[in-house]
Amino acid sequence: SIRLVNRWLDDEGRLGGSSIYDQIELPANADEAAMDLFCAIVLCATQISGEEFGSAVAQLVPENLQTALETDAIPQQHFSKQQYARMLSMYGSVCAKLSLLTRKPVWLHESATSFNLAAQLADTDYPVELAVFRLHLAVVLSSMGERTRNMDCLRKAADSCRISGETFQADETPIQSITAHARLGAIYYRSSVLDCQTESCRLEVEAFQEALAICDREKWPDQWADVMNGLGQNLQLFGRLTRNPDLMKWSIKVSISALEVQTLEHNPLGWARTQNNIGTSRYLLGSLESDADQLSLAIDNFKGAEEVFHQRHQESMVELVMRNRRAAEREMKELSS
Repeated sequence: SIRLVNRWLDDEGRLGGSSIYDQIELPANADEAAMDLFCAIVLCATQISGEEFGSAVAQLVPENLQTALETDAIPQQHFSKQQYARMLSMYGSVCAKLSLLTRKPVWLHESATSFNLAAQLADTDYPVELAVFRLHLAVVLSSMGERTRNMDCLRKAADSCRISGETFQADETPIQSITAHARLGAIYYRSSVLDCQTESCRLEVEAFQEALAICDREKWPDQWADVMNGLGQNLQLFGRLTRNPDLMKWSIKVSISALEVQTLEHNPLGWARTQNNIGTSRYLLGSLESDADQLSLAIDNFKGAEEVFHQRHQESMVELVMRNRRAAEREMKELSS
């Protein structure tokens, strides 16, 4: 058995990410197909990016799970049930990463199939590994649901993520527990964006608060800031749907707290995203209460975010922030006329 470790503590919460509890099972007499898949697993656990890399890695990976079994890339006959589940999960991780690198949705479907089967076959004597399989599955289903605007897919993602979070113990697997609760909050956020139901917002607030109850700011500052930023983004949507200024003010307060960790020097893109979130909340609050001061502050937030995104060549984010800034400027002009 081989474990992969990277610098991102909460990597299993990302599409194509790996967990310290993931294991590669490789028979001593592994053939070429199994070794190719092993190489792909290792490469996908690194920070490679781009379609060119994706196309090269895809040459090492069977196009679907059935082919992986037929070619002995996953030599099922050499494995115990748990070892087989582990390799199904690793194949799922590779497929998830390839969906990002190649921009081909078919890899997402293969990933979901593999993670789902791994969760079904996993030995309950390994509860943490089973929870990791379910967390991986939740991330993939969430991505599929978001891309296709499929509420059923998002509900399945939430179910898988919630079960995963209930399994992790905060005193034994704190990072995984934080990650599962935060990911559940993000899934509920995507659901509320699609169905505009405030119940999803309420559930998301609960999920992020559960993550914050575990997350020690001094020990895991980056994870704490990510959770705070996620909570702030949800409160913004919650406030917009309910036209509740108190929720928008709460969103601003939470997001400003996140900036104490996500500084411009430490995390420029994180800082810019948070500035955009704060600006959006201030714009909504200023529009709701006809408050020129809030609109002015929002414009400043958008300008700061726009500058960083432009410097970092994040063109899609530049366009988004520009639209937000212009909307706030139009609102200011109407108030002053």
